[in-house]
Amino acid sequence: MPVSADLFITKTDGQPTYFPGSTVVYSIVASNAGPGAVVGATVTDNFSSQITSARFSCSGSGGGTCPQNGSGNINALVNLPSGASVTFQVLAEVSTNSTGNLVNVANIAAPGGVTDPNQSNNTATDTNTLRTTAAGVEISGRVMTPDGRGLRNAIVSIIDNRGIRRTVTTSSFGYYQFEDIEVGQGYIFAVSSKRFRFVPRVIEVSDTLTDIDFVGQE
Repeated sequence: MPVSADLFITKTDGQPTYFPGSTVVYSIVASNAGPGAVVGATVTDNFSSQITSARFSCSGSGGGTCPQNGSGNINALVNLPSGASVTFQVLAEVSTNSTGNLVNVANIAAPGGVTDPNQSNNTATDTNTLRTTAAGVEISGRVMTPDGRGLRNAIVSIIDNRGIRRTVTTSSFGYYQFEDIEVGQGYIFAVSSKRFRFVPRVIEVSDTLTDIDFVGQE
């Protein structure tokens, strides 16, 4: 007897615009509203020629499973129990020669033996309009110890999509600030300290950010 499962997918980069030469960070979430469990659904995302390279990571929730990482176009088999989801995070490099809207489409398809009663939600599209000028913004936050105290003299670094690194040192109360940061791309934020470990983060910068905080791990 065929399994019935309502598969659906969403996709966004959280930004209405993009810059040529920038990094776009897409979040693609594939889910199963049930009632049946699905083994071997296919998630696809074919990037346009405006994207010069793409790499992704994936994690599951509620028992969902997917390939941990990959590069290029996405063509992945995922397993989705009822109520489960998987999330692909994609870092996509946009061509410096890109023009017009940046449009990207993600799809999910049920495997054989599974009936999807609502296929209208099996496709998700994200569209960004072109911006040609970028203004510098400020980024600030605080670096803290595991018990919430400000950590002085920690080194905070950001790396842009060209591999250019900028660093600052935290104040006596753990605060830091970067100025004149170009918007419209994703940055890798990292913190180094002699005493604690910190998890790097990838953040898309489109405006001033004042709460990019880090908490150390023993």
